[in-house]
Amino acid sequence: MNLGCDEHLNKDIIKHFQSEYKLRVKEDKIYDSIYKSFSKELNLFIPFFKQQSDLEKKQKSLFLQRQDLISQDHQILSDKYIRAYDKIIDKNSIEINDQHQLLLEKHKEIQTNYQLKLEHIQSERISLKNQITSQINDAKTKVNRRFFEIEQNFKSLKAKNLDIVDEIEKEFKLTEENIQNNFEKTLASLQLQQTEIVEVKEQAINENKASKSLETTKNNTYYINIKKTFNDANVNINEKINVLNKTHQRALSKLEKSRDKNNDPILEEKIESIKQNYASQLEAFDLSFEEVLKKYEDKKEKMLHEFGESISIYNSKLTNNKETIEEEKLKIVREHRNQMKDLNDAQQQMIAKKMKKQLNMSDNELNKMIIQTQKDISEIKRSYQQRTSQLENNYLRNRYEWRLNKLLLTNTFHNDLKKIEINYQYNLESARSKYQLNESQFAVKKEILLQTLNQDILPLDTQMMLQNLVQERELNLLNNDQQIALNQLKIELLDIEKTFEIAHQELIFLENKNAQELSSEILVLNSNTQLELEKAKIQREAYKEDFMRRKTLLQSSFDYQQLQLNHRYNIQNINWMYEEQIEDIDSRYSKFLAKRKETLIYHKRSHFMRDADVKTKSRIQQNASIKSIRDYKNDIISKQYYIESLTSTLLFCYTRLQNVNAMIGQLYRLPAHPDVFKSMIDLFKQYVEQINLVVESKIENNKDELLAFINTRKNDISHHKHALKHETFQFFSQNNIDQYDIDIDHFEQEIKYLESMLLIEQASIEKHQAFVAQLEKIKQQVQSNDDTLDRTDNEKLIKRHIIHIKASQSRNNIYEQEIRKHRRAQSLLEYRKQKIKREMNRENRKFERRTKVEMKQYDQYGRLILKVYQRINRQFKTFASSFNLYNKYIDNNVFMTDKQISDVMNNFDKKSLLFSNLITVEQQNQQVLVKRFYMMHLDQEALLIQDIKEHEKRSLSLLKKSSDLYRRKIDHELKKQEHMTRHARQIEKNQLDDEIKTQEIQYLKSCKKLEVLIKHQEDVIQKANQEIELQLQTINQNQHEIALQYLNDTQEKDHALEDQYQKNLKQVLHQYDKKIDDFNHLNMNLEKKNQALLLQYQANEKSLYDTHTSKLNHFKQKSTQNLQKINQLENSFNKKVKQELKTRNTSFRLLQKDLKSKNKQTTTAETKIFNQDVKEERASLRFKLKSLKINK
Repeated sequence: MNLGCDEHLNKDIIKHFQSEYKLRVKEDKIYDSIYKSFSKELNLFIPFFKQQSDLEKKQKSLFLQRQDLISQDHQILSDKYIRAYDKIIDKNSIEINDQHQLLLEKHKEIQTNYQLKLEHIQSERISLKNQITSQINDAKTKVNRRFFEIEQNFKSLKAKNLDIVDEIEKEFKLTEENIQNNFEKTLASLQLQQTEIVEVKEQAINENKASKSLETTKNNTYYINIKKTFNDANVNINEKINVLNKTHQRALSKLEKSRDKNNDPILEEKIESIKQNYASQLEAFDLSFEEVLKKYEDKKEKMLHEFGESISIYNSKLTNNKETIEEEKLKIVREHRNQMKDLNDAQQQMIAKKMKKQLNMSDNELNKMIIQTQKDISEIKRSYQQRTSQLENNYLRNRYEWRLNKLLLTNTFHNDLKKIEINYQYNLESARSKYQLNESQFAVKKEILLQTLNQDILPLDTQMMLQNLVQERELNLLNNDQQIALNQLKIELLDIEKTFEIAHQELIFLENKNAQELSSEILVLNSNTQLELEKAKIQREAYKEDFMRRKTLLQSSFDYQQLQLNHRYNIQNINWMYEEQIEDIDSRYSKFLAKRKETLIYHKRSHFMRDADVKTKSRIQQNASIKSIRDYKNDIISKQYYIESLTSTLLFCYTRLQNVNAMIGQLYRLPAHPDVFKSMIDLFKQYVEQINLVVESKIENNKDELLAFINTRKNDISHHKHALKHETFQFFSQNNIDQYDIDIDHFEQEIKYLESMLLIEQASIEKHQAFVAQLEKIKQQVQSNDDTLDRTDNEKLIKRHIIHIKASQSRNNIYEQEIRKHRRAQSLLEYRKQKIKREMNRENRKFERRTKVEMKQYDQYGRLILKVYQRINRQFKTFASSFNLYNKYIDNNVFMTDKQISDVMNNFDKKSLLFSNLITVEQQNQQVLVKRFYMMHLDQEALLIQDIKEHEKRSLSLLKKSSDLYRRKIDHELKKQEHMTRHARQIEKNQLDDEIKTQEIQYLKSCKKLEVLIKHQEDVIQKANQEIELQLQTINQNQHEIALQYLNDTQEKDHALEDQYQKNLKQVLHQYDKKIDDFNHLNMNLEKKNQALLLQYQANEKSLYDTHTSKLNHFKQKSTQNLQKINQLENSFNKKVKQELKTRNTSFRLLQKDLKSKNKQTTTAETKIFNQDVKEERASLRFKLKSLKINK
């Protein structure tokens, strides 16, 4: 339980302490005064903590009210700054949007004018294009009309030529059909002979297949008989083996049952019996002790009751006497007062003295009665204490005997368990040895049974393997005999095929000879026909080529005319394209000027907005700093209350502990039983511990509040102060980096511009180089034509293009130098930018270090406050720990002496004085620390406001500088754009002049080329007509020579066919004779293989019998060894059992000796404990009797 600020919880704790107190002191009225004081102490907690709670709620309410007021003021001022900033932003944004709208309208106007000019140029281009196209179409119509006339003449000549070709083809087909009919008649006669030969061959092959099928069926029958015989023998042998296996399994099962019977399980009935016997004896001991304990408590309760009744009787008598004497005293006073009413002063004084004397006599008599009653009560208490002591001694004696007998019984029980364990281990080892013997004998006997089974199965295995050898021999011999019969049938089949192949070769020879004669006649016919067709084709191709040449001549004339018209259009189109490029350049320049104007206005308005942004942020930061100061002051007021609250709690708990110490002193002076005194000291100790928890909780809460406050303010001021400086540095550094980026971008734009110029010049160089290459080709053609005028013009053009190339290369060198210069400037700016970034990184690290150093100052205040609270907590615990001396003395002794009580009281007074002085000192320390922290915070806020103003000033200056730099950049871009526009116009003008001159040269060259082509085509037509006449004469002469050549070729082919026929016939005979010899040789090899199979069977049969004899001898030898192994296992088992029995007897003797030693030690220890208990009881009796004497 914990004493806290919760009222319900405090009531529960008070009830707990009151019930605990009543439980300890029972019904003895001598503790009533202490009980009332203790209850009064407990009841003080609820109003105190309720008051503390109310004050805390009130302080929190005031703190929140002040906090809301500060936040409202801060928000009003911040909203005012933000509204003013928004108004500036809106005004400048509207101006920027209006200017942007004007720019869009200007762009639209420029684009519209540009499109109108382009449309005008396009309309003129289309008009000229249509005019040129009309003239070209007129010329093309004339050419097409002339094409039609030439084509009609060509079609007439082509039709006549086709009629001649048809007559030649008809005559060729008629002659070819006659030759083909004669050939087919001869071929039909040869095919009839071939059919007769094939029928004879198929009949002989069928007879051979029938013989082969019969031989195969016969062999299959033999194979089945061999297999059946082997399988029957195999089944008989397997049945015998199965009988042997069953016999082996029965013997093995019988052997396993014998093994299981010998391995008896180890039982634990003895252990259970011992445990049950021990439990019953232990229960009997417990019951006897409970009976003794019950008698002891009953006697003690009876004695306590008799003691209470005796005390009550004496107290009642004393009370009655006291009341009687008081009534008598009251009666005496009344009588004397009545007598004194009418008397003078002297008489009244005499009567007063007499009355006082009578009253004193009554008081003396009452005092004698009280003293006599106290003596009687003391005598009763002394008698009660002696009887209680005697009862306690008897109880200790009975408890000693019960514990001793119980421990001796436990030792005997554990000794019996160890005996059983030893006997169990002995039986277990014996059983394990017996089990191992049985298992080993079982394994050996099992192996003997397996060897017997193998020995019985061995003859059957040998017989089965012999059957396999016989089967393998018979099947191999059958297979070889079947192969010999099949080979003989194949030889007969080869004789049939040989006869057929001879007749077939003769028929092939006759067919080839007839076909060759047919081919020769067809070739002669085809040759004559082809030559006639070739003459017709040459004439037709001549007509066609003449038509194509005349058509080409007309096309060349048309191309010459079209070239003139296209040249006129191309020259004009080049001028129009130049005008379009100039318009595009002017349009882009106009857009750039409009864009530049908008950019300047946008930059101006953006500068105003950035200026307003910096000023607004500065004002908001100043307002936040002022709010922070007011918040901090509010927190300081709140924290002062926490310090005062802690001081009040410490003083309150300090007073409670002093009262507890006074109650302990009062308790000591009462005639309390030592047990009651100890229990009361324990109760007060718990109460002190609860007070200690209250103080510790309060200290911890206050410490957490102050440390949280310091940490919050530490983070706020450190962050705002150093973050602002850091932000200022970062702002300027980033502004420099941005400026470097702008310069780098400017150089990059310059480089891109120079690279674009470089590309333009390079394109111009490539274009001029292409012109030079083309002019070089033209120059070679002109030199071949030996035209001096053209060669001179061409050389002039080449020189002019070379001059342009050199000029462009010179400009390119200048551009490249400028690019390298800009690249170096870029690199330098990049280096400076990286240097600033490194400085920013160093500044970041410095910022972190400065923040840490700044925070260390606040952490130092936190550590000081932490030390204060640790000191308070430590001193209070030291002060509260003075109560531990009571427990220390009581734990070591039955009662406390006057000197020990005096030592504890003096120690408490010293620590109490130290703690009371500490409370005042530490309260002042806390207030001083908080005040110093507040002053340091004010100094930091003042520095922060100064930094904010400095940051605003430097930011505005930097913005103005950045604006001026941007304006200079815009002006530089204007100059660059003007230069680019002039340069582009000049380039377009130079390209126009070059293209026009190049176009003129190409036109003149093309015209001359067409004129030469037309003359050449006319000469080709005349020359082609002469060549056709010469080709027709050559064909007529070739036709006669081909006929003679085919006749000689036919005779040579006939002789070659005859030679080939004889060669093929000889080759066929050789092949069939070789195959027959191969089959005969194969049959001889199969006969030899049969002999080898018989010899191999005899060798395998002998080896099988030898193996059988060897295995049989091995099984007999193994059986002898297994019998010897069984005898060795039994001898080893007997030796091991004797050794284990000897070990068990030795363990039993040692165990009995150990039991006697333990019983002796137990008796000695219990006797010592009993004597100590009796000694303490006597000391307690002396203490109680001494207390009775002191009270007398």
